[in-house]
Amino acid sequence: MSQALYPPARPLSVGEVLDLAFLVFKATLVKCLPYGVFAMIAGQLPNIDDLVRSGVRRSASDHDAVWMTLYIVGILLMLVAWCALLLRQRAIVEHRPTAGAFDFGETRRRLLPFMTVSLLVLVVARGEFALLAVVPLQYRTGVAISVLALSLYVGVMLSCTWPAVLFAGEGALGALRYSARLVFGNWWRAATVYAVGFAVVIAFGVVIAMIIPIIVPAIGVDIAVMTAVLQVVLSALGALAAPFFGALLLAVFGDLRARAEGFHLQQQSVGMAAE
Repeated sequence: MSQALYPPARPLSVGEVLDLAFLVFKATLVKCLPYGVFAMIAGQLPNIDDLVRSGVRRSASDHDAVWMTLYIVGILLMLVAWCALLLRQRAIVEHRPTAGAFDFGETRRRLLPFMTVSLLVLVVARGEFALLAVVPLQYRTGVAISVLALSLYVGVMLSCTWPAVLFAGEGALGALRYSARLVFGNWWRAATVYAVGFAVVIAFGVVIAMIIPIIVPAIGVDIAVMTAVLQVVLSALGALAAPFFGALLLAVFGDLRARAEGFHLQQQSVGMAAE
């Protein structure tokens, strides 16, 4: 990938942001896929424990302390993988040396604010759903729709907090303000890019889910094998989705920074080139 592609030297159109995201994904997929696989496995730790101990996934009422511990550990490991993935993707597209030791060294250095900001985003973007518990049943649907809209709005506004921590050197609270400042006035632009990205992943998953029930029975295997194959393929899709969404986030963040701080970033790039 050309050095000029990232960070963007100028504000981009929505189509150009999407093009940049796909270019980042293509350039970083092979080296970042292990982090996607790691995150996928980490997220499945409680289910893996269920299968090992009982052979089936247990219902929510049967979850014990071990399940909850693995669930929390899985989330923490997913955040570690997500942090390392973003660091590696940016290093690749900026043609800087990459190595697992460097990725996890940088991850360890930024992990506390990264996890803190992840918790803050979750609370701010999803905490309002707790209000539904005190809303009378006859009003709950309307309130739920309003809360969902608010959650989506806040989620997009705060979507750049992770790169703000990793690439702009912000602390947890500073990253929230930084993301809101970048996205303010560009909410629809960022939301459109994210929506197209989600649509691509969902469409691909739907196509896979439609093809497997046609192909697998044709080779003479039963429904249990078909279900297992579908789960494996969808898990693999989840591993691919991690670097894809990382590429989307990098592209959006680069575009918004070019809009908000373009002159400063251009001067900084010139200075680095001169050195």
